[in-house]
Amino acid sequence: MSEWKLGKEEDYYDWYYKKVYFNGTQYRLSIWPYPEIKSIRLWVGMSSGNKRKHVDSGTHDNVGRLGGIKALVWIKKQVLEFPDFYIKDAHLKKGVKLFVCVGWEDNRRRNIYHRALKDEGFRFAIEEGKKILMKRIIVT
Repeated sequence: MSEWKLGKEEDYYDWYYKKVYFNGTQYRLSIWPYPEIKSIRLWVGMSSGNKRKHVDSGTHDNVGRLGGIKALVWIKKQVLEFPDFYIKDAHLKKGVKLFVCVGWEDNRRRNIYHRALKDEGFRFAIEEGKKILMKRIIVT
């Protein structure tokens, strides 16, 4: 699989991303570190190609099965491994708090993400007025 790549934009925080293909569909996982005074929030974003609006009307039945399970397993693995990578890449010192934050677009995704991440230490939290899944990690 690919390594984490660094994305850069002027007047914006740098971010990390990986791309992978399952059954011809591109999945992209992006993580944006937002440093705060005593902690760093790592915001997770996921996207895939071949959305319904991009697929011919005759093939809508297959859109949900274009590699979804493989992609979810891959995304979960990457989300769980990223904090260790980031701690080394950013040369974080002992005691820094990381918060891995996952949002969603709809309740179906919320339920899927919660089911996949609850046993990994992710809990519901409110951030900027929105319900998210969050995991706290302290650099040791």
